Amino acid sequence: MTVIYIDVLIGLNIYITYFLLLATESLSKSKSKAFRRGLASCAGGLSALIILAPDLPFVFLLLIKLAVAALLIWINFGFQSRAVFLKRVLIFFGVNFIFAGFMIALWFLFAPPKLAIRNGTVYYHLSALTLIVSTILAYGAVRLLEWLLARRIHPKRLYEAEITVDGKQTALTIFLDTGNKACSISGLPAVLCTAQSLRDIVPQEVL
Repeated sequence: MTVIYIDVLIGLNIYITYFLLLATESLSKSKSKAFRRGLASCAGGLSALIILAPDLPFVFLLLIKLAVAALLIWINFGFQSRAVFLKRVLIFFGVNFIFAGFMIALWFLFAPPKLAIRNGTVYYHLSALTLIVSTILAYGAVRLLEWLLARRIHPKRLYEAEITVDGKQTALTIFLDTGNKACSISGLPAVLCTAQSLRDIVPQEVL
């Protein structure tokens, strides 16, 4: 029987949730403020207390997990639109599955006596080094997945665009995203790009 220390349970899950949110931001091409990510991480740490509850039915547990994921994404990013919010929740849920897979693999391969999985929550009284290495590997797997997906962009969906502002011109390689519904104030379709890419043609006060 594994003894669960509440402070270790909450502290480690705060740490893990922080990296899960970072991975979600990376995959969703979004960015949140540090204090929001910190609040969401703390909420994620507290949600790990579900491990102390009796074994829950799978469907009920899945609904709870989805609700927690939605809460954490709301805290971390806020709510901009239903589609964007749902996309981020699903990405966060997927990232959790990847991390859980690493932990389950660790359990089956090495059977550490102080690792327990219950109600979809992992508890591990491991050394700090083991925890850090496991987290980095899981985060690295997510970034590798992001890199592989990025390489799948078909060349025919990449275009060269020339942008002119007050006689100054720059060229950018752009990706035709058919799911991009962003529009300018005038109602015309908008191209999303970084301020850094326009630094040579847009006045500094505008940037």
